Amino acid sequence: MKYYKCYIFPLFYLNMCLILNKPKTTTMKKAINILTFVCIFCFSTIAQTISADLETDLQKIVNNALPSKLNNPGVVLGIHVPGLWSWYGSAGYSITGLTNGYPAKTALSSDKFRVGSISKMFVSTAILQLEEAGMLSTNDDIALYLRPTLINDTIKNTGVIYIKNLLEHTSGVPDLANNDSCSIAAKADLTRNFTHEEAIFCGCVQGEEFPPGFTWGYSNTNYSLLSMIIEEVTGKPMRDYIKDNIIDVLGLNNTFYPPNDEISVSHMGCYWDLAPVTDFTIVDVSLYKGWADIVSNTEDLYTFFHALRTGTLINQNTYNKMFSISPISFDYGLGVEYFDINGDIIYGHSGDVGNTSGLFFVDISTPAFPDGYYMVYNYNYEGVDMINLLEVPLHNLMKGYVPSLTHIEERLEKKLMFYPNPSDGSFNIGLEKDGEYQLKIF
Repeated sequence: MKYYKCYIFPLFYLNMCLILNKPKTTTMKKAINILTFVCIFCFSTIAQTISADLETDLQKIVNNALPSKLNNPGVVLGIHVPGLWSWYGSAGYSITGLTNGYPAKTALSSDKFRVGSISKMFVSTAILQLEEAGMLSTNDDIALYLRPTLINDTIKNTGVIYIKNLLEHTSGVPDLANNDSCSIAAKADLTRNFTHEEAIFCGCVQGEEFPPGFTWGYSNTNYSLLSMIIEEVTGKPMRDYIKDNIIDVLGLNNTFYPPNDEISVSHMGCYWDLAPVTDFTIVDVSLYKGWADIVSNTEDLYTFFHALRTGTLINQNTYNKMFSISPISFDYGLGVEYFDINGDIIYGHSGDVGNTSGLFFVDISTPAFPDGYYMVYNYNYEGVDMINLLEVPLHNLMKGYVPSLTHIEERLEKKLMFYPNPSDGSFNIGLEKDGEYQLKIF
């Protein structure tokens, strides 16, 4: 059903005069049958299907969001208005055709992609589920779950690191992505397999950045450690726990941990413009375990985030904890990023692993979108200026969107009710019709 804010001009003036000039003794409420034309000018304020003009404008934004300086760029986008409608679009290429001998391929809105650090939201959700189950606490010392030699010989922290410190990046553990020797080794052989401890060592060998809880510093190593804690607590591989308790629970049929280096289904490529362009499309994700190892698409990521926000995966108290920001955590919750566009709060997570991805909820309330909207996207290149190319234009369109004027003219033979009758200068008119609309005029 569509709901309208209506301006109604009923063409029944003579009928009204006949009623209103009745003597004062007339019964207070009467109903008569009339033949009338009703002209209704309506603003479709909460439509459950997207309008054609908005579809056109969204596709224009997608077309214009392609970076002009890159060869064969591509983007996929999903916009989801809670309880109303979803829209999917794409532009450009999924596979550039410039590397690895694969021909160029047009991007499809349903294409899967490596989600990068959006994977952190899944890991954080898993940790919080385990806390709800009483299997751990986010206030626990990580030494309760990790072997002493890893703590003392590899991490070498100067203070207690709590699970919460890992979740919000206040642990002081260095980022493995900043280890030049590990990065060079990984890029030299993209299919090289790293053990879990090798990946953690790549971060920790750089030395503590700051004492735990002192300040904020983004570190992928934190989520490598969290994935190890999940495995220690559950006794199963992290990917199996997340599959059983998140992916399968929500029926995310397009979300998975790739079983090998290559994604077998239709997917977006991963290209890093490093002069020359490095192709990360085929890559072993063992180095990225816990922080950038999931493959999904825009529809599934929306389903996951909406379920997270509406109580399917964690309860309200846990959700409030996850989305709270401590004074030192620099606009970062427990696996959730915050930023704003023109003062409007946006939260979720970005991701990159030779590409550029985003999963965000935009917290606005307008007549057209009273409960905000989700945006989910992926570019096939790393380092795209997604804020100015995509996020800001989308925000400007969605926040400023005013539904077009709709004119409905219909010949009705219906029962018309006046109250009070006789009138004292103001009255209500109710026009009822089984089916599409019920109207009141005040």
